[in-house]
Parts: sequence; structure tokens; C-alpha cells
Amino acid sequence: MEICHDYHGASEESCLSTAGDDTCRFRLLPAEVRNTILQYLDELDLAEFALVSQQCYRDTLDSTTLTQRRTAVIQYRTRKVFTYMHPLVGLLLKFPLTDHKFRQRFRRIRLEGGCGLPKINNREAKPIVRSLSLPGVTHLDLSSRATATNATFTNNNQHKSPIIAPSIVRLWVQILPNLIDLDLSYNQVGTATLADLARNGHTLRALRLVGGTLASSSATLVDIKLFGESNSLRELYLQNCRVASSSNEQEDIFENEGLEETCPLSHVLRNLERLSVSGCRYYDVKKEKEDDNNNNNDDAQNDCSYASRGIPFTQVSLIKIVRRAPKLQWFQSDLNDIHVEMLQEERPDIVFCR
Repeated sequence: MEICHDYHGASEESCLSTAGDDTCRFRLLPAEVRNTILQYLDELDLAEFALVSQQCYRDTLDSTTLTQRRTAVIQYRTRKVFTYMHPLVGLLLKFPLTDHKFRQRFRRIRLEGGCGLPKINNREAKPIVRSLSLPGVTHLDLSSRATATNATFTNNNQHKSPIIAPSIVRLWVQILPNLIDLDLSYNQVGTATLADLARNGHTLRALRLVGGTLASSSATLVDIKLFGESNSLRELYLQNCRVASSSNEQEDIFENEGLEETCPLSHVLRNLERLSVSGCRYYDVKKEKEDDNNNNNDDAQNDCSYASRGIPFTQVSLIKIVRRAPKLQWFQSDLNDIHVEMLQEERPDIVFCR
């Protein structure tokens, strides 16, 4: 679609006439159709689109799912800048978070270097939690940078993802009461973080842990009872994620076809509509520790350890997931063609992809 920028306040008709027939046809589409199409634009392209004409500008304002508000980036570097307070508190104080214009402008916040932050205790967090609330921010990015060691399963022993302190995640969730999308990709996330999300993230709809490690020591998230029937989580993205599992879980969940009630991620499946487990692998926590000890020896060979490669999710476990997720509409996995065809007959409402 050809775009003519309305920098000088040109009328809608004159702007559209110079933008070509494609723009005119786009304007004639129903508003809900235009809105659906525009959701595929990123924020910069959407801002450009708003300059095309008065109608295009109104399109970006009339919808609750479209916005020109930008991402606020908070950067943390490991050098000591604040000596009398927690670094995150100091960083938050540098931003005009209580300013009305700031609240109107930003819908997303991205924290860079979050895995380097020390944990924050209740005494340090309480003033921020009491005084700061950002209801307009709905998307939070706490992901670490993708690197050669944590973005893919590599043939070396540097297999562990960066760890972001659970208390840091908890603080953000508490000051973002309308959080709907949380990105923890390329981090190691454990039971404490998941429990805090279940306890405080009542509006959370999408959770991302791409390329990271789900180190909850339970592939079924059995300790996270609050991720039950009433949870709001609808989307879970675990592409290339490593999932912790005990020896017993490996046999019951990933290998035993007869135990359909034992299923990976069983406690979050009830309300999920979109799920990606493409490239997921499970690993034994005990064996990982043994690998770490062995690799510290001088005679350790620089080969691909059990811990770094893990074991791909079995076809049995992927089939169990589909059958235990009654509301699933989109599923990205490593299912083979035969099993996809079989499951499509059982669940024609699901879109299967790789």
C-alpha cells in the first residue's frame, strides 16, 4: 500500500487521492477489518500510518488494541551508581513515571540488564509498591539478550540461562496492575517466580520464556496451584526452552503413553488458547549437577553434555498436551506429520504449526 504523509494537515480526500487506489480501497473496508490488519504493524510503522490522513489517524485512536505509545527502556549497568538504595529503585526514580504525559505515552517497558540486578528485599520494595502504580503499562520485557549459549542448544558446557531475581519480577508485577504480556525470554525461571506470577498477575494473558530455562523442578508445575481454573493465562511461548524434570516425571510424563493424566505443564493447560513448545527439551536436574561437577575436572572433555542438550519432548508428551488443553486454538510443536493428522481429526479447531 502506497503511503502519503499528511505532514501539513492536508484534507483526508486530497491525501487519499494522492496515495493511490490501494489506500482508497483500504479506507472503504469495515473499521473492524482495518483494525485487524493494522495489528500486524509494529509501533514505528503504526506511527507512520497515522500520518497518512485524518482517517488513518482516527483508526489508530479509536481502537484499544492499537496505540502510538512507545516502549520506555530502562537500562541497568553493573557499575555502582546508587550506593544508598537498590539500583532498580534508583532507576525508577530517574524516570518521570508519575507524570501524566509519560503515562499517556508509554504502554510497554523494557528493562535491559535485569539479570544483573541484585534481589530486592521487602523493605526496599515497599516504598515503590506503595507510591507507584502504572495501570497504562500492559507489556513488560524482562528478557535477556539472546546469545550463542542461551538462544540455541550448543555443544559446550555453558548451558545455563541468566537468572533474574524472583523479587525483581514480583516488584514489576505489583506496580503494573494491568499487565497482560510478560517476556522473560533467555532467562532461568524457577518456582518462586511462577508462584509470584500466579499470586499477583491476575490480568496476565501471555507469558514468554523463549530460549530460557523453566527450572521449577517440575515439568507439570505441580507446585503452582494458583494456575488453576480461574487463571487468566491464555498464551504460553516456550520455544527452545529447557524444562526441568525429575527421573520419575520423565518416565510418567514423557515416556508412558498410558498415563494421560500426567502431562507436561498440566496445571496451566485448562485455559490456554495458544501454546508453543517447539524445540523444547527436558533435563534431569540431578544429572545436570553431576555434569557440572564432572566438567570442572581437568580431564573433562569438551563435548556435548547431557545437561546442555537435554532430551526433546517426546511425541507421546506432545499428544498428551493437545488432549489435555480443551480451549487450545494454536499449537506450535515438533509433532510429526502422522500425529498431526491424527490429532486434527480429534481436534479440527486447532491450528498446528512448527
